[in-house]
Amino acid sequence: MGVASTTPPSAAAVQGDAGVAEPAVFLEREKLLLSLLTQIWNVMLLVALLGGVASIQRFRFAGWMPIYSLHSLIILAFVTCWLMHKRLSFNPRVGIIMTIFYMVGVTGLFSSGLIGAGIWWLILCSLIASVFYSPQTGMIHGIICLSSILTAAVAITTGLVTIPFDANVYIRQPSTLANPPRG
Repeated sequence: MGVASTTPPSAAAVQGDAGVAEPAVFLEREKLLLSLLTQIWNVMLLVALLGGVASIQRFRFAGWMPIYSLHSLIILAFVTCWLMHKRLSFNPRVGIIMTIFYMVGVTGLFSSGLIGAGIWWLILCSLIASVFYSPQTGMIHGIICLSSILTAAVAITTGLVTIPFDANVYIRQPSTLANPPRG
């Protein structure tokens, strides 16, 4: 009995207390995980489109910054992946979402420090790993996220990385209200 390529890794039947396989419980969990994954993809499409509009608004207020080029590239990559995500199996779909979350989180963290929402994007990676794989996988990703945050903190506080804009101007822009979902 094989598991279809679009199923989560937890969908295999497991022995219950009576030693009998309980596939119905795991099929229900599989449906929930696939539904949740589809909802994450759809919500992320909306966030990507709104993030693109927010970057355009910031360009109008503060001029073009290099981070906007990276935002545009990430948005383009995500929309391209969204157009074909239903053809992908479960693990690549989760992997692409986590990769994009890491890209947004790390770039947000190193480009705007604690002013941006990069930390929250990184924490979402740990949460997604915990939900779709296991708590142990989530802990590993949590350690990766913490390492990224500490690296950025050391780099910014020692002057190895400088924030390429005036933080006071940045936080006074009306488009900064779009920052929490963006990074």
